[in-house]
Amino acid sequence: MALPTNPAPALSVPTLGGETWTLAHQTPEAFTIVVFYRGHHCPICKTYMKEIEALLPDAAAQGIGVIALSMDNEERARATHEEIATEALTIGYGMDGA
Repeated sequence: MALPTNPAPALSVPTLGGETWTLAHQTPEAFTIVVFYRGHHCPICKTYMKEIEALLPDAAAQGIGVIALSMDNEERARATHEEIATEALTIGYGMDGA
């Protein structure tokens, strides 16, 4: 169970930018927000991700890093990215159920 003051669970995923994103390697000024979305099939998630994209400049100004993750494979994650036309939102994919 994740608890305040305890280290976060290990989390590492590939991103559409071609890099591997690892939670333990993040060094934002304030904190990191990890958004878990259901996948390409979810229209509600896509709406939320568009809203998150619009808020990224404010988050960055406050020292907050943001990533959106799903269990989708790369192809489905890329389809989501293209459908919602994200430019700045980091999208990770390939999470396992654990």
